[in-house]
Amino acid sequence: MADASTLRVRDLTIQYRQGAGRPRLRAVEGVSFDIAPGETVGLIGASGSGKTSVANAVLGLVPFQAGTIEINGTKVTNRGRVRRGAGRPAVQAVFQNPYRAMDPYLPIWKSVAEPLIADGVGNDLRPRQRHRHLMDRAADALSRVGISPDTIFRYPREFSGGQLQRIAIARAMIGTPSLVICDEPTSALDVSIRGQILNLLVEEQERRNLSYLYISHDMNVVRGLCLRSIVLLNGRAVESGATEQIYEAPQSEYTRRLIAATPTLDRLAPGTQLRSRGEVMSADGQLV
Repeated sequence: MADASTLRVRDLTIQYRQGAGRPRLRAVEGVSFDIAPGETVGLIGASGSGKTSVANAVLGLVPFQAGTIEINGTKVTNRGRVRRGAGRPAVQAVFQNPYRAMDPYLPIWKSVAEPLIADGVGNDLRPRQRHRHLMDRAADALSRVGISPDTIFRYPREFSGGQLQRIAIARAMIGTPSLVICDEPTSALDVSIRGQILNLLVEEQERRNLSYLYISHDMNVVRGLCLRSIVLLNGRAVESGATEQIYEAPQSEYTRRLIAATPTLDRLAPGTQLRSRGEVMSADGQLV
């Protein structure tokens, strides 16, 4: 029987060079986890714990020295992205800083269309037809996340942080991804719009049965979105399992410190409640 996991990571080890004559820095060591279709798994830890290194290895942005990564059954090589072709995994990402995630010299429709361009969408069309096709696809993707198609020729500097994160989500969703890596996607945003962005991610997941790897140091957000979680410390998994169980009865002192350091819900956003079923709602039961 075929493995149904969208993402399968086994014994992942990542090391970085530190310069001539110095030993390699071991950023991740022996990390293993699976993500099923439609599931959100949290990757929790303080800065420097190895969370982003894991994400970058899955994205093919950094090599890894040991272990395996499989996306929809296709193995990612330890030298970066898998080869293009029919078996190429459909993986996208929403990063922490929406300003840095956009090319400031491109109108937003071109930034949103980048995944399509990279995969050769429309290459069989004439140049003008391809240009129009990509523009229409970008406008449609932006419309789905609440950005007016009338703004597609504007530049990133003309949008707020919350709008830019919506644009980043549109870019991640424009193709046919099965896995989206969310690397602290709300931590750089004003608290008043964090709930809106989280709800947008949940809505897209439900509509398309997406799998998410959600990276955060905020246990309250992870508790609201993720049924299962992994806690990283110095590149090692110190705890994993049901998020609610980890939150209510942490087994390590490190996890207890993370929970204690997490802002209370009233500091996350006025009136916001995070539900373990994956809903982010206001105190009166309405979507934030």
